[in-house]
Amino acid sequence: MLSPSRLIVALVTALVCVATLATVPGLAVEPTSGQPATDTPNYSDDDALQPPSPVRVLPTRCTGRDNVIPVRARPCRITRFGSKDRPLVVVWGDSHAWQQTPAIIAEAERTRTSLVVFQMGACPPMLIDPRTPGECAKMGRLVYEFVATRALRGLPTTVILGGAWAFYRGVREGSIATTDYLARQAALSDDGIPAALRALGKLRRTRLVGLAQMPMIPEGACAESYACDLPRAQAVPDEERYKRWLARRTDLTVDATGFVCSLEVCLAQVDGVPTYLDALHLNPEIAPEFTPLYREAFAG
Repeated sequence: MLSPSRLIVALVTALVCVATLATVPGLAVEPTSGQPATDTPNYSDDDALQPPSPVRVLPTRCTGRDNVIPVRARPCRITRFGSKDRPLVVVWGDSHAWQQTPAIIAEAERTRTSLVVFQMGACPPMLIDPRTPGECAKMGRLVYEFVATRALRGLPTTVILGGAWAFYRGVREGSIATTDYLARQAALSDDGIPAALRALGKLRRTRLVGLAQMPMIPEGACAESYACDLPRAQAVPDEERYKRWLARRTDLTVDATGFVCSLEVCLAQVDGVPTYLDALHLNPEIAPEFTPLYREAFAG
């Protein structure tokens, strides 16, 4: 049986999701039966991208042996230092949060801070209608309940939020062609991401840290195994717009673009290591270079 505090948090989570997102375009459901809408496509979460990573970022106990990023909604505890009353850092996001996780883990270990990761491919930080099928909807509720429970107990939590912000927008606007599953996720993110940021922003002793949009390779821009330098404006389109968007909704922005880009060009290699895994993902092997950027995030 749930404790009174957990029951309150669970009820609030359901109300937040339903009240905010009951009318997601194309995915709305009638609030009568309490069951998922029968006309909602039940896409498989296994359609989410698994980045072709040469290194394992998260432990196998969190991802499964055959994956590099989880495909199920569950917490992945990376470090645990001291009592549960100490400050905690949560990382919530998709593969764009995952690709920077080596830097976050390094800073957690350096500062002896407990770290819990909630990550799934193509599942940005969002709160969506709880009747939406799939693991990503579960993930949003799981993270919010986790953080809200700590807030109710007066425990300090920093939530690092990462997503392929420009990718989802490009899919919604039709400038990026993709799979049905990713198109569905992009549609859900339009309302789901702002809803998550609003809900978390209302929790006491909860600090939000946003990860800036990192470079991606536009279709047809790089013919040879993603090994080409690109104009920064092409690799990170509307960069300043996304920075302003994050700055309005979070307490701190971590921007690692300067480690892989000059003012004009985003580089194909960083100290001889390839910058990209594929068109959408940075190589996590370069992420430890970003670690100093997280000092303020872990400073509380």
